[in-house]
Amino acid sequence: MRFPRRVEYLKDEGQRGGFWEEYWYKVGTQIKQVEKDPVTAIARKWIEDMGEERKHPRILDGGCGSGRYLIYFGELGYDMIGADFSTNAVATAKKIDANLKVVQATVLDLPFAACSFDYYLSFGVLEHFIDGPEQGLKEAYRVLKKGGMLFLSVPYMSNLRLLEERLYPFIRKIQNKPREAKTTFYEYMFTKGELVSILGSLGFEVLKDYPLNQELGLLRALPFTRKNRILNYLVINLAKMSKFFLPNFCAHKILLVCRKVS
Repeated sequence: MRFPRRVEYLKDEGQRGGFWEEYWYKVGTQIKQVEKDPVTAIARKWIEDMGEERKHPRILDGGCGSGRYLIYFGELGYDMIGADFSTNAVATAKKIDANLKVVQATVLDLPFAACSFDYYLSFGVLEHFIDGPEQGLKEAYRVLKKGGMLFLSVPYMSNLRLLEERLYPFIRKIQNKPREAKTTFYEYMFTKGELVSILGSLGFEVLKDYPLNQELGLLRALPFTRKNRILNYLVINLAKMSKFFLPNFCAHKILLVCRKVS
């Protein structure tokens, strides 16, 4: 896999293996944050706007975690099904709502028939596979109906991060610090061009892209500002302004709305 340019690692080597089991054991209460997540509003609007074309859509949340999107969209009346490989994720989802349709399965090999879903939600999932997102996207393509839509969000290699990448070797040299040791793989970051290329090669058409979470992207680039209330305030408001004038500059993630076309 040529893509993407940047890889992030877990800092704690002890997190190897059981990271996701422990993660989902802790974050069941994050369900309340769904309405604040921009991907929720965007996906909901697209699905509602397609209402006349798909009156009773079937929606798969691939890598559903503790089921927060299943609950949110289920309460809107949609037929939701979730899949996650984590035992704790599935158990947490069932504990929260025993009626949720959740199966324990990897998004790389889904236990569903071909062409059986109208929409596929993939929010912060496919960047975590060390072999790349292609196999997960192939499965998404397989289970979607012709003309079905994929909502894909992943960490974004923004203009700021591209600049950081180019400057990094010089900064390390000036600081006279050794390169940080790599530990356990965590996730990839992607440019829009990389994603469009991968999706296009697998039979998806990208209808729209949304650079998101500019505040977090800029704060991560300038972590020292978090400790100063004034600097923190200025950075957050600068990032908010960038959403209107330079949305790609410091976005933390990107959401792509895609359609299965072949």
